[in-house]
Amino acid sequence: MCKFAKIKAITMKRTLLFIITALFISIAIAVIAAGCSRISRNPDLLRADALTDTDPYAALRLLDSLPYDSLSEADRHFHDLVSVKAADKAYITHTSDSLILDAAAYFKSTDRQPEALYYAGRVYSDLGDYPTALRYFQDALDSLPEDTPQTDLRNRVLSQTGRLMTQLRLYSQAIPYLKQSLEISLQSGDSTHIAYAHQLLGSTYLYNKDYINSDIHFTKAQDIASHQSDSIKAYIQGFLAANALLCKDIDKARDLIYTVPEKVFRQDRDYFTATAAEIYYKSEQYDSAYYYAQQITGSRNPSYRITAYNILLKPEIRGFYTTDTAYSFFNHYLSALEQNNNRSDAESVIFQNSIYNYNLHVRESLRLSENKKHLYLLLATSLAIILALIISTYTMLRLIEGKKTQLKQALASISDLNRIIDSLKLEQSRENIPLESGTITYDDPSIKEMKREISLEILKLKQRMSLIKEVPNSAIGSEGYNIVSELLRKNRVLNDESDLWQDITTALDHTCPHFRYNLSIIAKRPLSRQEYHLVVLIRLGFSTTEISHVINRSKSATSYRRQKICNVVFSGLITPQELDLAIRLL
Repeated sequence: MCKFAKIKAITMKRTLLFIITALFISIAIAVIAAGCSRISRNPDLLRADALTDTDPYAALRLLDSLPYDSLSEADRHFHDLVSVKAADKAYITHTSDSLILDAAAYFKSTDRQPEALYYAGRVYSDLGDYPTALRYFQDALDSLPEDTPQTDLRNRVLSQTGRLMTQLRLYSQAIPYLKQSLEISLQSGDSTHIAYAHQLLGSTYLYNKDYINSDIHFTKAQDIASHQSDSIKAYIQGFLAANALLCKDIDKARDLIYTVPEKVFRQDRDYFTATAAEIYYKSEQYDSAYYYAQQITGSRNPSYRITAYNILLKPEIRGFYTTDTAYSFFNHYLSALEQNNNRSDAESVIFQNSIYNYNLHVRESLRLSENKKHLYLLLATSLAIILALIISTYTMLRLIEGKKTQLKQALASISDLNRIIDSLKLEQSRENIPLESGTITYDDPSIKEMKREISLEILKLKQRMSLIKEVPNSAIGSEGYNIVSELLRKNRVLNDESDLWQDITTALDHTCPHFRYNLSIIAKRPLSRQEYHLVVLIRLGFSTTEISHVINRSKSATSYRRQKICNVVFSGLITPQELDLAIRLL
């Protein structure tokens, strides 16, 4: 029966482990499925995404040809992200944040989250909301650790963060980001990226008036870009010329700036044309200064027009145009100054608005964070309740199995006692003692059946014990009995550590050779030394008063120990009054 109970217990533990494992696997599958459902596998969208690196305009045309309303939710959000990405790589200025905000929210906690955050930063950079752009760049960096496999994306985030900080004139803060970008570019071995990283870092050093470091990086960029296009080489050479101008090395600046404005990319032409006009004026080549200054009078940037008119209105240049033209230049100069002033005010307003919008974003993020905390708390509570139900169910099953085992042991004890009585050919009787009060009632059919069997055994004992008057005690007069009797006569006590116990128990084993074995069969557990000593004294036929005296305990303490023997040896089915008789039967 004990072996069967152990097998049942092992089976229950395995069942509980299976339930808990299945629960967590189900949760994991649900989370993975939710993430996988956000992955687009549309071949046209994937092809458009690949095209953004080589031909962003072709990617935009392909995206425009797709039936947007017929796409799945995941495909529509991926379409939005790729659209923003392609426009950014095509140097199309972003004018709205609606697409990228939805995409960034949708791809949160997915592999595309860093990329969505990066392009959100790019969009807000174009919108002039620099604090929000920086926040998205920082969030993107947080999701792209240094050991990320997406090194190219991390490089772009670092580069754009440094570039934006340079625009905000936070030069010292921008330099560490640009240095990290340069390190990644050097590790990649891509000469174009390395040259660009050196150039961008050199520009920041230039604006920070660290002309030595700026010259170092511009020179390295020029060396690396020797095999690049004329536009790229002219672009870097123009920065070297600007650096030489600020270092007041006019001859070097003049040699470097030659043909640069004509070769650089169109979007950079005004800056280098203004630089060329300043260099030629300071090198006293006034005709060239006049030529390049005139080239930028139509610039959209008022600061370049101010540079142009400032040179054109110099006394050395006035000989190249008439007085009427001078009045026109002067009026345009005042207009450029006013426009630049208004532009500064507008930029201040935009910056203040961006700070306000950033605060709104922060508050909204905090609100969403609180909602998320509540959701996580609800989820954690639900899981805790489920686990509590599982554990409580398992505990109840364990209690049922424990009760079954206890009843099986009790039934075995009664059966063994009946066999002992039969072997002694004695008829014994005992009372049917009810279970302890407070015992849990179980409705398990197998438990009810065992209770019925135990009741039948007890009924048989009652019928046969009514004929018992006295059981002869073969231990009286034995050597062990005499040792204890002598102690009582001399009014001496016997502590648990006394060597006399060895003599007493050995003598009892000789007198009653089956006593120790029968006791071990019936007992629910091995007896302690004190418990066994008490059983030995009872078997030798001594009364509770005599036992209390010889072990030096109060009568109540001895009675309590007798009750424990009833519970341990006879599973609570024998009363203390019946204990002496039951012990002698063993």
